[in-house]
Amino acid sequence: MSQILSGRAGVVAGLLCAVLVTGACDAAPAPNPPASPSGAPVPAGPPVAAESPEQVVGNAAVATTRAGSARTVLLAETAVGTVRATGPVRFAPFAADLTATVGTREVALRAVDGTSWARFGTRWQQLSPGLLPVGAVSGALRSATGLSGVSEVGPEQVGDVATTRYRGTVDLAAVPAPEPTAKAELGELAALASPTPEIDVWVGPDGRIVQLRTGSVATPGTRAADAPTPGAITVTLSDLGVPVEVTPPPTG
Repeated sequence: MSQILSGRAGVVAGLLCAVLVTGACDAAPAPNPPASPSGAPVPAGPPVAAESPEQVVGNAAVATTRAGSARTVLLAETAVGTVRATGPVRFAPFAADLTATVGTREVALRAVDGTSWARFGTRWQQLSPGLLPVGAVSGALRSATGLSGVSEVGPEQVGDVATTRYRGTVDLAAVPAPEPTAKAELGELAALASPTPEIDVWVGPDGRIVQLRTGSVATPGTRAADAPTPGAITVTLSDLGVPVEVTPPPTG
């Protein structure tokens, strides 16, 4: 069970529908341009450039992070099947109170103040540092600010939210991380997915991330031969800004 938690469940502990309206034949005529003091029309200013896909995704990541928290659903494909975890997550400082399903077994996961616990049955057990890399969720949000080669895939529905899907790649080592915590979060994501993963981001009409998925396996040679092959990791966010209160569980 510890191998399963360290291989995938720890990732718990994520990237605008563009509408173009053309004028109709019976649209109201455009107003005359304003006149200068001399009576001559004032030249129009330069057109406002549309955001590039990289800017859309980067701005969405910033707006999502600023929300502070969200209800999270994580799906991770592992060698033993799909791991699913749900619950509220606070991005910084990271805290989470989650319920994970590993195969047919349900495990409670909790993280706060840099410490993580898992409950097997009725007993909580503190996990060794690094065994539950909960910072990978925040690392995924940070990685979205460094995507390159981003293209717009097109409109897609995520649950009941109309989104636009984008796809790009990121070199996690090159993502700005001025704080040690940020570097650790990016490192956890690199260990779980790949140092240079391909990432799909679904952005909602409010300009914030609805869903994020890493789609690449680890670079050959970077994992032990007997380690599980990493698969797709999908993080879906809702109720951004939801209050998250997490306390250490009783371990006696």
